[in-house]
Amino acid sequence: MASTIGIVFSMLVMFFEVAQLLIYFLRAPQAGIPVVQTTSGPASWVSAADILSLMALLLTMFVEVSVLIIGLWLLLRAATASVEFPHIAGEED
Repeated sequence: MASTIGIVFSMLVMFFEVAQLLIYFLRAPQAGIPVVQTTSGPASWVSAADILSLMALLLTMFVEVSVLIIGLWLLLRAATASVEFPHIAGEED
């Protein structure tokens, strides 16, 4: 439970950071922003579409964690004995 809360908190922080990056990149020229590299080779460019795909991946991960939480909750509900019908919990009459 604690690790799931930690994952959700980390995802929220990442979401806000990616949103700030997306706003920054949308204000930049449409060609993109050059990335400073310490190794030799051709320079690469990062555009707003790259940040948007990163946000889509983050939102997909958030949905996957939400589905995991809902699935575990449903499993818990199905595995516990019913208060209304206690005789159905595995006992034969």
